[in-house]
Amino acid sequence: MIFLKVDELIQKIDQIIEQTQRLKKSMLYRLFTRGIQHTNFKNTTIGKLPQDWMVVTLKDIIQSYKNGIYKQPKYHGKGIPNIRMFNIKDGKINTIGAPLIDVTEQEALDYELKIGDILINRVNSSDLVGKAGIVKEDLGRVVFDSMNIRARVWTEKCDPMFLSYFFNTRAYYQQIRSAIKLAVAQSSINQQDLDNVQLGLPPIFEQRAIISTLSKIEEKAELYNREGNMTEILRRGLMRKLLTGQIRVKV
Repeated sequence: MIFLKVDELIQKIDQIIEQTQRLKKSMLYRLFTRGIQHTNFKNTTIGKLPQDWMVVTLKDIIQSYKNGIYKQPKYHGKGIPNIRMFNIKDGKINTIGAPLIDVTEQEALDYELKIGDILINRVNSSDLVGKAGIVKEDLGRVVFDSMNIRARVWTEKCDPMFLSYFFNTRAYYQQIRSAIKLAVAQSSINQQDLDNVQLGLPPIFEQRAIISTLSKIEEKAELYNREGNMTEILRRGLMRKLLTGQIRVKV
């Protein structure tokens, strides 16, 4: 009976997580095309946008790009974490499982990641090229792998979090897919391809209102994910005790 209750709870949480993910996708589309509480719109090269938004390219709002570091295998296995594509998850950068790489002090300065930096995957399978995430918290001293591009934003023009959310929209991926260069078993984009990506840019105050709205949805999703993980751990614990005879079920 207790397993049935736990399974029902897991199923319910999974349904809520799925609904929250659908809500986020829907809100991403709406907020990046309709904004917040607008009544006046204009036709632009990328579709209908609020009247006071500008159409810009990434070239207009990116301060600098830098491709990541490459070092021979003899430098691997010690040193500081080297952020790779699999450390880009859910629009954020983490250090989980990041391999170590031995770098000089100058290399560490040249290839470090700071809060607000956005990392974009530039070489991979076609479905992963363009995947991006933002450094939201201090990762300590890390560098990033050559398969990725670091972008630093002109913060007086664009909030990095706003741009990070844009990198999760369909409009962004459609433009990236059209720019991909195909090679044997892999695809790629370059800094010029990114420069040409267009987006609608609201004033800074509205950018931050959009960030706040999407952040609240993400917080709920993360809460439900934690609850789901804890419930799954509970289920496994109960199953282990049942199999080892620590608890018994009457039949």
